[in-house]
Amino acid sequence: AYLAGYWLGLKAKKLGIGEVIADIGYHKSKQGAKIYAVIQGYKDSEAKINFSGDMAPSEERLKGKHIQDYLKKNPVGDVVKHYEEIKNKIKAD
Repeated sequence: AYLAGYWLGLKAKKLGIGEVIADIGYHKSKQGAKIYAVIQGYKDSEAKINFSGDMAPSEERLKGKHIQDYLKKNPVGDVVKHYEEIKNKIKAD
């Protein structure tokens, strides 16, 4: 979710889109929800959005550390490293 928001923010900047407003409608707001990961990614891309980050998941969760910890029983690679590689590829796009 975070990387989707990050990618969206980079695309919005390239298209010259100004500040956006995040509106989750009538959905219940819960700290750490996926929508806030998307919004945090958008903000971290340096696109303009009014978001303090208070509701965003932790940095470790945004980078997928919880997934890596879960998958330690079935090693499939370094999820956090893979996250950084994907983010850098998106950034270079």
